Amino acid sequence: MLLALLLLLQESTTDHYSLHAEKIDAKELGAMLEEHHKLLTAFFGAAPKEKQLRVEVYADQKAWNDAMKKDGQENVRKEPV
Repeated sequence: MLLALLLLLQESTTDHYSLHAEKIDAKELGAMLEEHHKLLTAFFGAAPKEKQLRVEVYADQKAWNDAMKKDGQENVRKEPV
């Protein structure tokens, strides 16, 4: 059971990102984002001023809505997709 929970929710950090991921490998996501960071920095001509950007990927609409409520935000989409 504990292993199943660990696979569902992961936290990871990279040079440029602080990641929260559900149902996806956070380290793989971090590697993809780091590659994307290089492209975005080249495209915009500069990197963001923040040392690490927070990225949160949720398993479903309900988990996302719960996170938004926890942050004191209104639901952007009322109906699940």
